[in-house]
Amino acid sequence: MNNAPVYEENFASLSLIQLIKKWKKQLMIVAVISIVLSFIFTLPFFIPPMFKSTAIVYPENLSPYSTESATEQLLQLLESDEIKMELIKDFKLYAHYEIDSTKKTALTTVFKQLAGNLSINKTDYESVKIEMMDTDPLQAKQMADSIIEKGNRLARKTLQRKNDGSLRGCQNTI
Repeated sequence: MNNAPVYEENFASLSLIQLIKKWKKQLMIVAVISIVLSFIFTLPFFIPPMFKSTAIVYPENLSPYSTESATEQLLQLLESDEIKMELIKDFKLYAHYEIDSTKKTALTTVFKQLAGNLSINKTDYESVKIEMMDTDPLQAKQMADSIIEKGNRLARKTLQRKNDGSLRGCQNTI
């Protein structure tokens, strides 16, 4: 009784081997064509290589509001549209990504392209990891550095507004 399943498995393996032997010439042709085409379509002409610049930032100059941690606050600052708009302007991203800036959907398109190339995430150790991808390695680095610099400036501006508001509130009560 136990021999029946083993016999069926061997029979299935034998029929598969026979099938491969029968079609081996066609299978070899398909394999060679697949290898050649995969090599051709992965050349830089079809898919330009992307370079990644990575930065780890610790939120040292931020004080948390309410239950929000300093890291979460830094994430919100770095992902702000204000910083993205400055990146688009400073690095001429419409031209760099070859987007026609006169179209109605140009801003949405450049934001989508930027979102595909930019990753800002919280790490396990309460810091923020910025990853910028670009076809130009120097530009990827400069954009990551620029995000950090713009984030610092935005954090200082936010802190200054917060301090100015609390001072004004104290002056009004005196």
